[in-house]
Amino acid sequence: MQRWAAEAELPPGPILVILEDTTGSGKTEAAQVMVHRLMTDGRAGGAYWAMPTQATANAMYARQREAIRGLFDGDSHTPSLVLAHGQAWLHEQFQAAVLRSAIEEAGAVPEHEDDELSGAATCAAFFADDRRAALAADVGAGTIDQVLLGVLPTRFNTVRLFGVSDKVLVLDEAHSYDAYMGIEAQELLRFHAALGGSAIVLTATLSRAQREAFVRAWQDGLERGRRRGVALFAPEPRPIVCRTEYPLATVVGRGSEEVQENPIPAAARSRRTVSVRLVHDTNAALAHVVAMAERGAAVAWVRNTVSDCLAAAAMLRARGITPIVFHGRFAQGDRQEREAEVIERFGRDATAGQRRGRIVIATQVIEQSLDLDFDALVSDLAPVDLLIQRAGRLWRHPARDPVRPPDLTAELVVLAPSVGGEPQSDWLTALLPGTAAVYEDVGVLWRTARSLSVTDATIVAPDGIRSVIEAVYGSDDVPEALRAAADRAEGKRHAEASMGVYHALKVSDGYDGRARGWVDDIRAPTRLGRAQTTVRLACVVSDGSLRPWAQIDGPPSKAWALSEVRASAKLIPQTAIAEPQYDAAVKAVRRDWGRFEREVVVLPLVQLTPDEWRGVLLDPESGRVISTRYTKAEGLAFADRIS
Repeated sequence: MQRWAAEAELPPGPILVILEDTTGSGKTEAAQVMVHRLMTDGRAGGAYWAMPTQATANAMYARQREAIRGLFDGDSHTPSLVLAHGQAWLHEQFQAAVLRSAIEEAGAVPEHEDDELSGAATCAAFFADDRRAALAADVGAGTIDQVLLGVLPTRFNTVRLFGVSDKVLVLDEAHSYDAYMGIEAQELLRFHAALGGSAIVLTATLSRAQREAFVRAWQDGLERGRRRGVALFAPEPRPIVCRTEYPLATVVGRGSEEVQENPIPAAARSRRTVSVRLVHDTNAALAHVVAMAERGAAVAWVRNTVSDCLAAAAMLRARGITPIVFHGRFAQGDRQEREAEVIERFGRDATAGQRRGRIVIATQVIEQSLDLDFDALVSDLAPVDLLIQRAGRLWRHPARDPVRPPDLTAELVVLAPSVGGEPQSDWLTALLPGTAAVYEDVGVLWRTARSLSVTDATIVAPDGIRSVIEAVYGSDDVPEALRAAADRAEGKRHAEASMGVYHALKVSDGYDGRARGWVDDIRAPTRLGRAQTTVRLACVVSDGSLRPWAQIDGPPSKAWALSEVRASAKLIPQTAIAEPQYDAAVKAVRRDWGRFEREVVVLPLVQLTPDEWRGVLLDPESGRVISTRYTKAEGLAFADRIS
């Protein structure tokens, strides 16, 4: 793929490139080569890497710090590199780059050279302080939300669109978009094409229908949206994309109806076969995790909910084993530390001693964009494309193969209900009730389990990826007992897509402030998802006052931001309040917060042991008492879910 990116003949003008290849195959480097070519051709002045999460944006920012040296002539121009997401100001390396920019502007020279301040790029405080203006920096790495706001009726959306209009827009992990985000992404490609920009879409497991939608959106944008809606009630038009090979590079240019679909030979290192074995009860999954660790393997168990993650950790502790727990319900500062620990122990540079016999119990946070390698992997049942993503963390680094524990094979063990016989309506919820809440389309899960339950089931990369994806997403086959639940999920998906169509601006409409309400960025929904509540953890000190959970050298505002944790609004309503005895202390800490911060829920924590803190919140609407526990090792848990 990288060789193709360097040598392929490209059509003139703005282009869309879709790169489909396996997890860990080097798609990012191929895209970087393509960015460089488009810049040297004079078709782009920089790039913005749009990532699905803040964690993946942080990782991409680190990669771009190195890559940017090859994109600009350092003798004549010091490029600006920005990290664009809601918590970017907490990122130490980014803040160091902003500080270096300020030093250079003042004409001062540091007395001692500092690696944190001596990178090849800087970022002006103007870019760093305003995420709308941030997109005007030469190179950006951030969440996709920052550019999606450009196609929503936000008051400064034109600033965002203008900022990326002369850049290569790189949409990474495109397969992770839900129906709503998928529609937004299509509208973003329409606008970007209409403004003359080029785009690259990176994906491991994209269905043909999704690829078709991206290509049509791009072509529509080249025509300023004139094709839009022509076939709304007509039969499906003739498919534009037809090739089924994998890996595949699709190129769409201006002035031609033809789409170039280029099958790419797989890199030798990306050719791998992972055997798949289904187990049908939690104890069997647990036994496999323990057995592999006892043989010296580095083991991961990916669970679909935080509650299941904590339950698995409790089961291991009952056996005298202390796992590493990693999920999204840690305070920001603790989560950064935990992410760094996981990368150190299971990343490319980890030593055999760091890995040997260690177990990590994690949620989807390790599913994508983190360069982790495990000798053994267990996963709760998930849609097949996500299982493929998770399997990409199994035996990821071939150079490590000779020193893995002896007699191990690359095997993905999946905890899933049996597909034998005629299932009942509780087929999924009887074993994995939390999974049913996260992945609502039980039909997709049933077809995934069916496709992986055959004897000697394997995931063959890359040759078998396309067929297993289409076997699940290209069919609507589902047992009758699961039909109603599958139909509800399908209806919800269509409703979300319709909401995306409603919310997103249209290239062909122009701008008309009377057409709809234009809102602030903070109120524009770039994602639907489940409502989340931001909570700031506050430790109760001896005099009854509150201090931020995070103890750092720096301003209190940063300490409070690093003390934030997010939880489902079902667990902690956004109207939750602290117990009455902390009213005065809560008011005192909120006095110095910004206008929007003052609505954040404050959770006072009382220390019970050196490692454990407890806190209580009240739901004024229902009268519910919400009892919580927080530890640095396991994050935030709830009394009715604490094992």
